[in-house]
Amino acid sequence: MLALLGAFFISTANAQTPVAAISGAPKEAASAPNKTACDWYAEVKRTNTWFQRDQAVREPIGRLHQQAYERGEVVDPVLIKQLEQTMTDTDRLLQAELDDLVRRCGWPTTTEFGDKAPQYAAMLVQHAELEYQLRYFPLMKAAVDSNELPGRFLATLEDRIRMRQGLPQIYGTQIVGGKDKPAELQLWPVEDEDHLDERRAKAGMVPVSICAYLGLIGPKVSYARCAL
Repeated sequence: MLALLGAFFISTANAQTPVAAISGAPKEAASAPNKTACDWYAEVKRTNTWFQRDQAVREPIGRLHQQAYERGEVVDPVLIKQLEQTMTDTDRLLQAELDDLVRRCGWPTTTEFGDKAPQYAAMLVQHAELEYQLRYFPLMKAAVDSNELPGRFLATLEDRIRMRQGLPQIYGTQIVGGKDKPAELQLWPVEDEDHLDERRAKAGMVPVSICAYLGLIGPKVSYARCAL
């Protein structure tokens, strides 16, 4: 349950006034790579470590949220701050590795790297700050358009960006804690709710049904349309 929650939970404190449209994302990372500098074997070995390193710093946080979620309590703010700082430091290191890879080799593709590397790279972008996400959105979109990355990764990134810009999400991937009761989870507002499941299906989301998705996370996720 909290594996899903850890992947998509972002506090409402991260929401902010819209700063840029996704289509206006900066494209510094999209410059032509120098692929002569690529040692493909070494690159794949390194990208294969990304998932474990990313998750190792998130698992303790997930356990704390799991315990608080089950008890209806708020996590220890001092302990969570320490763990989140470790997570931030690790995220920045991994993002620097992704930047280095993209400069030399381009965005990792399924064709050249196999299935894992593009998905791990997308995960690193999901866990980055807004500016970093905006910078990589065009590269991820190009990868999805050329069938080098499953569409669900771009859909999740788009939802995260829109939430951080204070906008309704499109695919229903983002869940937040209530302002007054952080342990009571809510689905971030969704644009055009009547066609949500249709958009989820088109993006390859699993499960397609938003109510089934929320049911996997737990009974305390509030979304009026699933309570009918």
